[in-house]
Amino acid sequence: MDVGDTLHDIGLFDPDGTPVALSDVVDGPTILVLPRYFSCLPCQQFMYALNDRLDELRGAGVSVAAISARAAHQARWLRDEQGVRYPLLLDPEHELCRAIDLGRFRPWEIVKPKVYRNYLPAFRRRWVTRDDTRSRQGVPADPFQLPGVVVVDGERRLLFVHRGEGLGDYPPIEELIQAALAHAA
Repeated sequence: MDVGDTLHDIGLFDPDGTPVALSDVVDGPTILVLPRYFSCLPCQQFMYALNDRLDELRGAGVSVAAISARAAHQARWLRDEQGVRYPLLLDPEHELCRAIDLGRFRPWEIVKPKVYRNYLPAFRRRWVTRDDTRSRQGVPADPFQLPGVVVVDGERRLLFVHRGEGLGDYPPIEELIQAALAHAA
């Protein structure tokens, strides 16, 4: 799928196990973050950055949701203890990742310089300088899933697509927000 294509209505779950349809989350321009898993350090930092801008986004008519494969306890931790205010949903069958054609991480790719550029700053902020006390590394729900971000309209039509090429590979937050705001009411 690419820009202009429409996602089908995928069945998801909230962290408490309640079924939620993708169409229930998408009510206009919506940023859908697809982290590798909810306890991935660079993924958390990206989700926190969006959470910090949530009032601005909502004020402009843009919604945000994050969808990962499993680990409801990680999603509940982000919501209940870290204050992430947008929906954190589970897609245990990876339907959304497959629909968007997100890639899979191959173990030998851990040596790519891009992985270190994306992951080591998050690790350093959390464990060396301790500047980031909100993030917590957890056990991967799916260690081979690559991250991604899409912006969809109210009909689930893709307006922006970013497929991560390595661990922690997300678009610049300003680029993503501008793409979402360009389609806001």
